[in-house]
Amino acid sequence: MEEKNIKLLFDKYLNDEANTDEIQSLYNYFGIRENDTVLLRFIQDYLHYSDENSRLTDQIEADQIVSDRWIAIADHTLAKSKVRRLHWIKYAAAIVVFCSVAIGLYIYSQRLSSTPSENLSRADQVVPGSNKATLTFADGAKLALDGSKQGIVIGEELTYSDGSKVTDVQSPLLVLSTPKGGQYQVTLSDGTKVYLNAMTTLTYPQKFAQGERRVQLSGEAYFEVSHDAKQPFVVKTDRQEVRVLGTVFNTHAYPDEGAVTTTLLRGKVKLSTVEKGGLQNQSAVLNPGEQGTSLATAIHVSKVDAAETIAWKNGKFVFDETSIPAMMRQIERWYDVETIYSDDLSNIAFSGSISRYEDIKDVLRKIELTNKVKISLEGRRIRMSRK
Repeated sequence: MEEKNIKLLFDKYLNDEANTDEIQSLYNYFGIRENDTVLLRFIQDYLHYSDENSRLTDQIEADQIVSDRWIAIADHTLAKSKVRRLHWIKYAAAIVVFCSVAIGLYIYSQRLSSTPSENLSRADQVVPGSNKATLTFADGAKLALDGSKQGIVIGEELTYSDGSKVTDVQSPLLVLSTPKGGQYQVTLSDGTKVYLNAMTTLTYPQKFAQGERRVQLSGEAYFEVSHDAKQPFVVKTDRQEVRVLGTVFNTHAYPDEGAVTTTLLRGKVKLSTVEKGGLQNQSAVLNPGEQGTSLATAIHVSKVDAAETIAWKNGKFVFDETSIPAMMRQIERWYDVETIYSDDLSNIAFSGSISRYEDIKDVLRKIELTNKVKISLEGRRIRMSRK
């Protein structure tokens, strides 16, 4: 999009006249690092014309936005912030001035030319995740899938999503696994599309039998289930079973997390608790925008921002008052790194939106801007402590 059109949208946003699509366009544009200087120029233009008193008020609230990643559009990443939407850019502008004097950050005018901090300089070999996965057949044979492809399609033949052939091997049962730093897609024999996040395993048949379509999941996956009223689609995890006819949802079921969650975007699903291989009596029905969390034998249903839940699929980390350990587990899986804690950081939270394709040094530097944690990077090992 041309800069003059972005400026028009930016002005509409300041005047509280932008609609949802226009706000999303702004978010997409300023979510790209190359457009940092454009945003800085817009802020400086605003500062030039804004009232001197209003731009430097509420500095404490402005400082909080630093830790909440003010570089994102407030409606998308700071929807639950106490800061009013109409005034977000005033606080953002104040940050540029206030932080350069008070804590020496001056983020946008210096970031592109600044050198990495000494503690974060040893990360050249750490790169963001990419398309990579392994396909395991019923006889135990394994095949490393082509990382230049988006995914595979299960049909009469096993092909990549671009139509090229994968292999001649036929197998009644298939296991698709992504490692740390990996993601992949699969279109099942019924047309259902599944997007696998890092460290995820999906077990499924080459062709579904009559009665129901059943798959097993460990990790996290986004499902676009092909509708079939005669054959329910069932996703089984170690603590939760999801039963649908045709819908869109995300299931988060990593073994190292304290709960299994399913978030519904479209349609309707029924959740049941699972323990030791048997179904329990606890169940719940989700409507769009709801999340079901399985804890022991109970299911807790809550309203959530479903778009935030599937941010990983769209190339983003989105955190909303997420504890440091929970946030770092996501970063570890994607960048294939390990975190070592010198202190208990479970009561420190982080909010903001970060691209999953940023250099890990930039990701960690943004976390350090909270002024709450100290981070050092040694090869693939991250050390964190209280500041």
